[in-house]
Amino acid sequence: KSLLSVGTGSGVLEEELIKVWGLKVTGVDLVRPLLKRARDKGITMGLANGEYLPFTKEAFDIVVFSESIGHMKLDVALSEAYRVLKPAGSVHIITYTSTAMMWGGCDDYRPDSPYGISAALKRSGFNQTNKIPTGISGYIYIQGIKPPLQHPTVQRNANLVLPLAENRLTIESGGAMSNQTAQQQPRAWAQAPNIATIP
Repeated sequence: KSLLSVGTGSGVLEEELIKVWGLKVTGVDLVRPLLKRARDKGITMGLANGEYLPFTKEAFDIVVFSESIGHMKLDVALSEAYRVLKPAGSVHIITYTSTAMMWGGCDDYRPDSPYGISAALKRSGFNQTNKIPTGISGYIYIQGIKPPLQHPTVQRNANLVLPLAENRLTIESGGAMSNQTAQQQPRAWAQAPNIATIP
C-alpha cells in the first residue's frame, strides 16, 4: 500500500511503517533540515506544502497528518488529501485540542476539535468519519474514508492501525487479521497504553 505523510517531520512514525510493515511511504515537509533527517531514514521526501500537494489525482491509498494539520488551512489541506487519495482510501489526522498539555499554546499551531475536523472532512467529500480514542487528554485522532468507486470489483483498502503507544500495527487483507508488535521502545509523545484502529 502507498502512504503519503503530510508534514513528516523527522520521520519516526514513517520509518516504522516502512521497515516493520512494508508500506511504500512518501513524505512532504517544508522544513529543509527535517527533510534530510527523514531521507536518512529511507523515506522518499519532497519539499511541499500540504495545501498544494505535487501529486496526481488518486495516487495514494492512505494519507496521514500526524501532528501537522494545525499548520495548514484545514479545508484546503483536506481537499488536497481527498484529491490524491484513491477511491476507498483513508485519511488519518492526529492533532491537539486547545486543552492538550502537549500542545502548550504554540503560536504557529492551530488546535482543533473532533467536531471541527469531522465537519471539514465531510465538506471535503469524505463520506465516513470516525473518532478514534487515544487515551490522552486533548490528543485527538480522526479518520476519514473516501467513497469507493461504484463498481462491484473494487476491493476495500487494508485496515491500518497507527501506533500510539505500543508501536503496533494491524493489517487486514482478505478478512484475515494479524497483530504484530514492533520490538521498539514507545515514542515519548505516546503515553497512553492503547492503539487506534483505522479502516
